[in-house]
Amino acid sequence: MTVIGILSAKGGVGASLVATNLGCVLAGYGQTLLLDLNPGSGADDLLLDLSPQRSWADLLPGAYILVLFLERERLRRTLRPGTARN
Repeated sequence: MTVIGILSAKGGVGASLVATNLGCVLAGYGQTLLLDLNPGSGADDLLLDLSPQRSWADLLPGAYILVLFLERERLRRTLRPGTARN
């Protein structure tokens, strides 16, 4: 089994687009799993014209609460005076 990871340190640089296109190409060679672990802005379903019924967060008990907590903490750090980062 081969694992290929596509990630970016910044949003909006096209990691989902690259991963989705790579997954489509590799699917022509055999079984392929495309897993987008970005809880906020994964766009693979849109790129593949799919309407998923569930997300990866459904696999973990309490994951939705965890995602909300992490998002709240990220916003709190972003909005705190003197902590803005580019």
